[in-house]
Amino acid sequence: MDSEFPARLPARVFVNTVQGSFDTLVTLPWGEPDRPPDRADLVAKLHTLARDRIPEHQATNIVTAVEGLRDGAVGPLLDALGTPIF
Repeated sequence: MDSEFPARLPARVFVNTVQGSFDTLVTLPWGEPDRPPDRADLVAKLHTLARDRIPEHQATNIVTAVEGLRDGAVGPLLDALGTPIF
């Protein structure tokens, strides 16, 4: 695999479960420039990381506010980030 670097970033993934051991070669990892995450993946990742830290509606408001930055609207993002956690 080293011979393919830096053009490619392959990795061999090993998983052990009660049903057995499995491995696979990943030749193009998710998140690399040639395989970027789409919007839905990024939103789902934000919600996963925010879980148990901020309310779900606040995470949704942050996503909406970030999208509003395209129009130059900074205020909604500042409001979403400043929303009390409790």
